[in-house]
Amino acid sequence: MKRMMEVLQSDGTWKYDNVDFPGKLIVIEGIDGAGKSTITNLLSEELIKRKPSTSKYDVRITREPGATPICKKLKTIINTTTTIDYVTDFLLFAGCRNENINKVIIPSLKKGDITISDRYVYSSFVYQGLMNDDYERIYKVHKMLDLILVPDILFILDIDPITAIKRTSSDDKFEKNNIDYFKKIQNFYIEKSDEWATDGCQKHIIDCNNKSKDEIVSILLAKINENFTSTNFS
Repeated sequence: MKRMMEVLQSDGTWKYDNVDFPGKLIVIEGIDGAGKSTITNLLSEELIKRKPSTSKYDVRITREPGATPICKKLKTIINTTTTIDYVTDFLLFAGCRNENINKVIIPSLKKGDITISDRYVYSSFVYQGLMNDDYERIYKVHKMLDLILVPDILFILDIDPITAIKRTSSDDKFEKNNIDYFKKIQNFYIEKSDEWATDGCQKHIIDCNNKSKDEIVSILLAKINENFTSTNFS
């Protein structure tokens, strides 16, 4: 899929251009406790199992925050500092995202690999943007810093917030909030998802209520088959 991004020209200047990468980027989003990490791991395992023996691509997982050693340090600061201003919070996430895109995702796309990202730019749009009534500014900063690398597929895991909150940990500041907070986050993800499905990105809201992990992964595999017509993972 072609993605719009800044490209260094032969004369040393930078110019926005459509870049065609052979790899695929799959993003899994949703509220805390939706099961993103579990589903990401299981989906990766299934894609590897179904990979044709003649194929040369790899399947890899990346996460936000925490994709690189620097990001892991920033993640500790983000998750344990409760007095931080949301703009500072956002800039720390943006730093992690820059590392993830440039050091993990783009190299994988250039190689032709399938990369699954557990959380992505949309988390900042929701948590730091919409939840603080500052969506437009958060979006514009991402755009200015070239941090919106459009995925091939965006999966949003839709789950009852009451179920999600029961799964959360008190070690993460975002997971310590009440049910109203979780419901608001969930609504923002659903409301904004059509706006994010642009430039070739295929968006799918996955109803995870009353479904096993295997059932959810099977649904994702079917959607991937629909969108990646040259590859069969059934």
